[in-house]
Amino acid sequence: MSGNQLLLIDTTQTQRYIFGSNRLMENIGGSYLVAMATEQWVLETIVKHGIEPHNIRQRADKTYEIDPDRHFERDDLAVEVITAGGGNSILLCRDEAVMRKFLNHYSRRLLCDAPNIPVYTAHEPFDWSGTQKLAEAVGQLMGETANKAKQMQQDSQPLLGMSVSVSCKATGLPAVQMSKPVGDTPPYPISAEIAAKHAVADQIHDRRAAITYLKKEVPINEDHYRYPGDFDDMVPRQGEANYIAIVHADGDGVGSRLKRLGKDEKGNYLDWDHRKYITERRRFSDGLKAATRQALRATMKSLQDKLLQDSKPKGDVLIAFYGDEEQRIELQPIEEGKYLYYLPFRPIISGGDDVTFVCDGRIAHALTLNYLRAFKQATSGIKIEGKKVFDKPISASAGIAIVRTHYPFARAYDLAEDLMENSKRARRFNKWKEEEIGALDWHFTVGGLYGNVKTIREREYQSDSGNLTLRPVAVEKPKQLSERRWDTIQKGIEAFQEPNQPKDKQKWYSRRNKAKALRDALREGKNAVVRFRTMFLNGGKLPDIGDENFRDTGYYLDRCGYFDALELSDWFMDVPAVAIEEATND
Repeated sequence: MSGNQLLLIDTTQTQRYIFGSNRLMENIGGSYLVAMATEQWVLETIVKHGIEPHNIRQRADKTYEIDPDRHFERDDLAVEVITAGGGNSILLCRDEAVMRKFLNHYSRRLLCDAPNIPVYTAHEPFDWSGTQKLAEAVGQLMGETANKAKQMQQDSQPLLGMSVSVSCKATGLPAVQMSKPVGDTPPYPISAEIAAKHAVADQIHDRRAAITYLKKEVPINEDHYRYPGDFDDMVPRQGEANYIAIVHADGDGVGSRLKRLGKDEKGNYLDWDHRKYITERRRFSDGLKAATRQALRATMKSLQDKLLQDSKPKGDVLIAFYGDEEQRIELQPIEEGKYLYYLPFRPIISGGDDVTFVCDGRIAHALTLNYLRAFKQATSGIKIEGKKVFDKPISASAGIAIVRTHYPFARAYDLAEDLMENSKRARRFNKWKEEEIGALDWHFTVGGLYGNVKTIREREYQSDSGNLTLRPVAVEKPKQLSERRWDTIQKGIEAFQEPNQPKDKQKWYSRRNKAKALRDALREGKNAVVRFRTMFLNGGKLPDIGDENFRDTGYYLDRCGYFDALELSDWFMDVPAVAIEEATND
């Protein structure tokens, strides 16, 4: 039997590693280190430590990529990287000695440059000349074998210091040095893990690795804008409560599509040779990364276009109209007297189909919707070597957690992830998945969180007539009739905001008591809404939100159609989307 080895490099519990701190710089540093550890460092280790021959080439910018023209079987390679990036890497090694040489140098890189990073490895013997399908071997490697390795990783514990050790403020691990002072923040003790994150993400030096990497992936107009390095740079409003949104988005059914790769509709393996499977898996991985990158770039362009449209000639403020009142998000200046501002938006994670970004709370819904729609549009058109990668578009679902600026970030991220999972459950339950339609859920929290999303909804969003909220909602209108879609809520927001309406023609926005009375009536139930219509609308119907079933009692079946819109009417700020083609080209 051949000594060939399949090797998986993957991550687990990255949320704790990336979001275990309330400092944005440390979150950014953690995200960058995870991205490097599962892609560039893998390729770099092979090249720099002479594991030859291999299938890696250097780009013009000195980074590395897979060379698709170098083949394990044809070129007698010591190692072929099958895929790298998107959260994991898969390698095919000539024998166990080659694999161990790689792991020796690679693990040393992790220990030195990213202490405590939650990376694990798993490997399986594979005979290239044997009868086993490569698709089957990879499935086993990423399934049962990976689960065993992951469990061993989770069972391990970091070595703590002696009782006299000073603890790191972020991780609780022994501190190894003091941080550098940033603005008004004095130095504080940090562990080796946090020191590594600071080394790549310190915003004092704009050429740090993390910001350089982000600007390459999602470019901005550097003549006038910078990515924020702190939450206070993102929401600089004075004299009022500042809110940020943590948005977590994930492609729908991507894992299932990968598991089906190389199989027919009945789950039987297709008659693909090993090279065919490698080619198709790379196409899938590269197509997914390209779609995510294009969607983020389109989202960024929509924000910058909105800035330029609203605040010519400078582009330093976002404007919306609720009634005839101008609502503003003013950007934080970097240098007084210069046209240079922090953007109210910052991607943190971008790996495969998995994306997390932070932004000003008032533009969170618009930017999230722009991203979800752009991702689906991108997956429908991605081509590699002139051939479409995906046979049908891939939708994405998301969760939005809107919290105060200094709310514990790890808990806010957990909420966003919980909301995203809630979206996916609703999508499956309502069969929106059959039409490749994503879903969206969100939650505001002013204080603390008491329970998970389901518990909160049962406690705070129920009336005698049913559920006060339509959430989660479909991003697009499904073919089957569904009132639970974003379009229903957006029409309600427009009805209550009455954009650009003069005060004498406003029916809702300038009459806050009326809007509050409707909200109270909706909480009481259908009969209270009928009484509200008699008292405030002379028996007339509630605003048109695209479905007549809601206009008499506010409810249809067991769902209220207006409560979400009322909750967002003092908050939502639109940012018009741009098409993928208009975004920055690769």
